[in-house]
Amino acid sequence: MSQITNKVFMPAGRGRGRLVPQEVLDTPLRKPGMLLPEKTSVTDKLARLDILFTGPLEDLVVYRVLDVFLFREGCSDIDMEKMMEHIFKNMMVDASNANYVCKYLYVMFRHTEKGCNLRTLFYRYLEKYYKDSSAIKLNQGPVEYRNFVMLFAAASHHARNVNFAPFDELIDGLLSLALNLVPSSLQEDIQVFSLCVIRYSQYLTMRKPDGTVVSNLVERERRLEDAKKLSRQMYLNNEITKKSLAWLSLVVECKYITNDLLEQYSPPLDK
Repeated sequence: MSQITNKVFMPAGRGRGRLVPQEVLDTPLRKPGMLLPEKTSVTDKLARLDILFTGPLEDLVVYRVLDVFLFREGCSDIDMEKMMEHIFKNMMVDASNANYVCKYLYVMFRHTEKGCNLRTLFYRYLEKYYKDSSAIKLNQGPVEYRNFVMLFAAASHHARNVNFAPFDELIDGLLSLALNLVPSSLQEDIQVFSLCVIRYSQYLTMRKPDGTVVSNLVERERRLEDAKKLSRQMYLNNEITKKSLAWLSLVVECKYITNDLLEQYSPPLDK
């Protein structure tokens, strides 16, 4: 009997009985008209997203955080917009998980109920921050600007069908943002600049979803050559690191760069 001291015997009819755990008996009854326990507030839910801005995470951790917010705890359209605002705002501080965030948001764009609105919000905020990019660099600083370029590069590369080039606006925006990072002697700036230019070069060789080639190809190839010339000029800077020199060399020879080679130089940026 010592094993059931925390249980109470309750009659169950027809001479039978059952043992009920004490914690069940201690649970207060909900009278008619009483409100159910409050749902998790959107403020608390947003706070759980903060882990995305605390340094690199495993990809499935990023997926789980986004999945719980959007699909496991009830997410209204207002909650979804607050989530997108929170992500973009905090990516300016830490963009180390930008690739995974964009990758899994793209997967969630396909959700039958929430995907369309999620996609619309994502590109609306991306456009808004792109238009404000000069102000970000001027008012928030070069680090925040570089983080936004990383986010934009991740959105261009991961939030799409990998068999096709990104939208024209994303292709042009990517190079424009990258060119505003340089000239610079900082390895972080040169690395992000180089990655963007190399990807820009790759996108020019791809087709659009409708099967046509990328438009304005001659003009875009001219802009690519201008970026290569700038890379050669920075290569002569004695203050840059050996890794920066390697990145700039890749830009000059970007026509021959494969994704496998790119990953050897920058695993954190090109996952």
